[in-house]
Amino acid sequence: MVVYYENPAELARYATNTPTWQQLRLTVTGPNGAVVPVRTYRSTARYDVDPGRFGRAVAKFEAATAGQYRVSTARAVEPGATLAVGDNFARDIALTALGAALLALVTVAGALTIAVVTYRARSRPIR
Repeated sequence: MVVYYENPAELARYATNTPTWQQLRLTVTGPNGAVVPVRTYRSTARYDVDPGRFGRAVAKFEAATAGQYRVSTARAVEPGATLAVGDNFARDIALTALGAALLALVTVAGALTIAVVTYRARSRPIR
């Protein structure tokens, strides 16, 4: 799971950097009450949502056991900021783009194969 730091879009335009999960003092507790290890989200995943919210990925954790997880922070950096937790949408977008590129490649290869076979068949003299 990925933890996203969201703040109002007007504040995000002027923000020089998003706080880290360590600065937020972010903690995750699993369904059994045990603390779940949190790691820094290494890539850049940002999004704009309506109405006027801007989000950036700040941390990730493994939700290996089914049940409710508690994500909390001991420190707020900006007024109006919230945390959102969800799947890694950047990975989903990358996989979709890769699938589309692969489909395009297969389509072009198939079209070229049909064109070559048709050209050769039409180029043969009639006996």
